[in-house]
Amino acid sequence: MPGCKRKEIIHSEYRENGSEDIATLANGLAFFTSGLDFPVGHLKYPVIGRIYTFDFNHPDEKPKALKLEGLDSINPNGLALWENNEGEVFVFVVNHPPNGEEYVDKFLFNPKTNSLLHKMRVSSNEHGHMELVNDLVVVGENQFYFTNYLSKKLPATVQMLGLAAWGSIVYFDGQKTSLVQDNLLMPNGINISPDKKFIYVSHIGYTEILVFEVQSAGSLSLKNKIHVGTMADNLDVDPETGSIWTGAHPKFFDVVGYLDDPRVHRSASQVLKVNVQDGNLVNITEVFADDGSMISGTTSAVHYKNAMLVGTIFTNLMYCEVN
Repeated sequence: MPGCKRKEIIHSEYRENGSEDIATLANGLAFFTSGLDFPVGHLKYPVIGRIYTFDFNHPDEKPKALKLEGLDSINPNGLALWENNEGEVFVFVVNHPPNGEEYVDKFLFNPKTNSLLHKMRVSSNEHGHMELVNDLVVVGENQFYFTNYLSKKLPATVQMLGLAAWGSIVYFDGQKTSLVQDNLLMPNGINISPDKKFIYVSHIGYTEILVFEVQSAGSLSLKNKIHVGTMADNLDVDPETGSIWTGAHPKFFDVVGYLDDPRVHRSASQVLKVNVQDGNLVNITEVFADDGSMISGTTSAVHYKNAMLVGTIFTNLMYCEVN
């Protein structure tokens, strides 16, 4: 069991705001989303949507909130990073605005001003197949895959409790969206192998991780299903080993209560390391487990050297030294 200590994210008069998704650069600088209100207007207390950085090289320093330029507010869900050949870092964020649309927003990170400059928006008003977007993985300057966790054709509770397989995976080629997989039961986190050959998707409804081979024109071909026996949320891929790290929800009804009111209900937490080779499972290690007392509602886990960050939907962020 790793040694862990919490790093809480608090906005003065507001409660903890969570750390739903995390992504890390090769230099150890992690970016994470905070202040998610999803579904929009569901939370029973006010939150502020923000994006933070955390430096693994200086773990005792507080996370830094990034200033948004060109955008007044954000309700951030999943995020992904893209670094071009010039070393510029772009942050792509799933955004759920209060008007009911779905956005993927692209920002340019400026480390000197600690800010994000808004560069591009992909909107459900202009593009099809954007239902309830959850997570994304960037595969080019303006190309990415994203998951639709649920459909807007039925209430979220009906789909979740009725196990309606109306989720999907969509590809954006820089100009248009195209549906590449449908009839999925609550697909969530999505990521790509270091060699860019395989796309991994957490298939929460069946407690498995789907492995797809990347085909031409963004299409995907199912290669494998890795049964993990828990509701894996976001997926992070180690760039050196190719291992998948995930924050997971081991108890379904725990997380249902937590989603209703995280101030009242705890949700058991879990972190798994899934070793894969050529799209096939090698082994699975449970790196961390908790009944919700230390950390509740885990959604993400990223590993860097001998440490990891564990994020949650609505509550705290935890920094761990991994033995």
